[in-house]
Amino acid sequence: MKNFNMKLFILIIVMLSMSGCHYKYTGANSTLDRRVHIFAVRQLPLAPTYNRIRTVHLAEPLPSRDNHPVSNRIITPVFQFEAENSTFDEVALILANTAKYSAHCDPDIANKKVSIITLGTIDEIAKEIENETGITVNIDHKNKEVRFLGSKK
Repeated sequence: MKNFNMKLFILIIVMLSMSGCHYKYTGANSTLDRRVHIFAVRQLPLAPTYNRIRTVHLAEPLPSRDNHPVSNRIITPVFQFEAENSTFDEVALILANTAKYSAHCDPDIANKKVSIITLGTIDEIAKEIENETGITVNIDHKNKEVRFLGSKK
């Protein structure tokens, strides 16, 4: 009897729960009230909020670039040039390395010794070497090369 009462109690609970959770089918031509929700539209802007950034520069096109060169002169730095009791080949290599150029020295004068201490740009140093030693020093900025040629004739 106890077992039967328990089964009856469970059956009643299940029936009550199913009657509360049923689906009502109204057919294909049902007249359910359909709600249409439109998107939210503001008529006024948001209220101002605190922000640490006070001014903002708006995006704008970049100013036009001035492609006209101001001058055709090459701006070169000033060097302290010291070569004591060095060969012309070493002097050419030191002078070329100061401007990150390549060096070439005439083999006829490559092993002759020279001592030079001067201050100036790479062109001024080349002129000073020409005046002191009597050889031709050619600085080619376009090809980035320093050439020590034979003596002036």
